[in-house]
Amino acid sequence: MPEIQTVDRASLDLFIADLVTAGFTPAGGNGRTFEGSLHPALVGETRSRTMQVEVRDGWPFVHPAVRVDGLKPSVHLTGRYLCLWRLGDDSYGWLRLETLNERIGQWAERYRGRATEEDPVLDPQLYWSPFNGQVLATVDLRDVPYGNGGSGDLRAERDELLLKIGLEGPMRVRWYGRDEMRHPPASLEMIAAGLKPDQAANFRAELDRVGHADGASIIMVVWDTPAGEPNALILGLSRESRRAPVRAEAYEVARRDHDVLIRRAGSDAPRLLDRSVVIFGQGAVGSHLSELLGSSGVGRLHLVDGERLRPGDVVRHAGPRTATGVPKAATMDFVIRQRAPWVTVDWSPGTWSPAEIRPLLEGRSLIVDAVGEEPFTAQLSRLAQTAGVPLLSIALYRRGFVARARLFVPGALAIHERTDTERFPLLPTGPLEPATTWETGCAAPINNAPPISVVSAAALAARLAVEFLSGRETGSADIVEVYRALEEPPFNGVGAQRFE
Repeated sequence: MPEIQTVDRASLDLFIADLVTAGFTPAGGNGRTFEGSLHPALVGETRSRTMQVEVRDGWPFVHPAVRVDGLKPSVHLTGRYLCLWRLGDDSYGWLRLETLNERIGQWAERYRGRATEEDPVLDPQLYWSPFNGQVLATVDLRDVPYGNGGSGDLRAERDELLLKIGLEGPMRVRWYGRDEMRHPPASLEMIAAGLKPDQAANFRAELDRVGHADGASIIMVVWDTPAGEPNALILGLSRESRRAPVRAEAYEVARRDHDVLIRRAGSDAPRLLDRSVVIFGQGAVGSHLSELLGSSGVGRLHLVDGERLRPGDVVRHAGPRTATGVPKAATMDFVIRQRAPWVTVDWSPGTWSPAEIRPLLEGRSLIVDAVGEEPFTAQLSRLAQTAGVPLLSIALYRRGFVARARLFVPGALAIHERTDTERFPLLPTGPLEPATTWETGCAAPINNAPPISVVSAAALAARLAVEFLSGRETGSADIVEVYRALEEPPFNGVGAQRFE
């Protein structure tokens, strides 16, 4: 048989010496499998008294395979092999037999359905057979007062592979709550055994009504885990006839609670929820910027833009093509609500009138200018300075080769006053746009900045806005990002520069 392929023979020899010292002997005649005494944590789980350790090619970067015969089927097994590490794990916890045995002990706890520090939740659907992993069941557990002994009804609607549980829908959902369950239930009998007597009686009555017009189509059991998070087991119920046994298949559970969603918004989200930002301009850069700020946790956004979304806009805009003809601000209102439901979004048409702009600035944590027109920026800068409200302006230049973000903090030098070219270098004008960039019906030249530059500029402004709203950025500054080097210094190199 070919020898084990490794680039670290010394560590392999040390591991094999550990096996031999522990009483393991070669098995299978392949020179890489060793058999020895069953790990103590697995005694009682199988009639077998031995286990096998197989060293695989790629050692020590590929962990050894551990095989135990006679274990009941489990999501923690691949055939008869224990799922100890994922391929590519960088912990190297298998280099010595001692640490391999520690891992097997941890695995045994999970196999028996006991929460561990590494896996305090134990996804319950994975312990249920049959498990229909094609159906995603979404639920907001704020609708479920699942405290010990609770139960009640919800509704659900199914759209192909998505099952949405809530307060509306044609399907009836019966839920049961417990403070805890020692083991994720793997059968209807285990569910009944884990409920309080009155819950269990109601649960059995619900099973008897499966298939009746008033019967529940879905059962949901909710309980707390050691991680402080609720677990939910969601089962679709059916039977072939009224006398046939109930069939229950588990669905993959996905919570849609606001507190679950906002965890993806980043660590700054909690402090951004009470911030209010008005954003002028919902074009290419402004649309992505608005979406980023909402997704980052900003609690209130007011979007200002009077133009409608055109077919060509969608190439760089954050809105979908299906919104063509809809005002850009209204489009982003919808997009942001879909992605970040915690945000309160308002919008209004664009305006150049100071009398109409001033009320939009009142009570704001930050004003953002993404219009990309220097005259509008100059006017907004004066209005922000008078109102004493911070202002962030973002624009692309030189066909998208350069982005400039300018932050004004009350009391500092306003954007329209930054005329000192030594302190705030001017961007070189560069060549004129070719005539072919005029679009029929638009009555304006089309900036042909590529989508990558648009998204990069939006990210620059969003990053600066979040830094300011979180209290880490406190000073006024110009930040210039060069995406393609220009001929003139100091912009003849790719990268970011800060001017104060």
